[in-house]
Amino acid sequence: MIVRAHPLAPVLFAPFGEVLDAGVAQGRPVNQGRGQRVDVAPRLAHDPAAVRPAAAVYRLAGSSLPVVVGVLERHTLTSQVFWPLEGARAVIAVAPNLPDGAPDVSRLSAFLSGPGQGFHYLPAVWHAPLFALDVAGSFAMHMWETGTDRDCEEFPLPQPVFITWD
Repeated sequence: MIVRAHPLAPVLFAPFGEVLDAGVAQGRPVNQGRGQRVDVAPRLAHDPAAVRPAAAVYRLAGSSLPVVVGVLERHTLTSQVFWPLEGARAVIAVAPNLPDGAPDVSRLSAFLSGPGQGFHYLPAVWHAPLFALDVAGSFAMHMWETGTDRDCEEFPLPQPVFITWD
């Protein structure tokens, strides 16, 4: 299966989460006027069972298109946020849920983030593991966890999906 990626845009990504872009938002002065705080206010959510906040840095090798997706994952108890730390772009693949909770791979969508764009997956959104596009990149991640295998559910794909660009 081949899926063509689109630029990461709020309207297209809305069923799966939110696009976070501090570069276009208004800020307020902080640190005695030496900087600005830009609040992006994603709709973060988590189940009461996920009580442990988790913050991490993902260091990823660069991948070229097409990327090959062999597994999808989801976090049923929490939102998950990624922010690029070095301006790296990301390849993002998401799929809606079927009535039985499995991913609807036939409706998988793919996006390419722009420099500085972060993104927020809503709880229980099926998504591919993150890919840094072209060059190595680091991404800050935030979510909540239980400390059990309930934190991440994986779904191996019966056939690989190839993400391409025009």
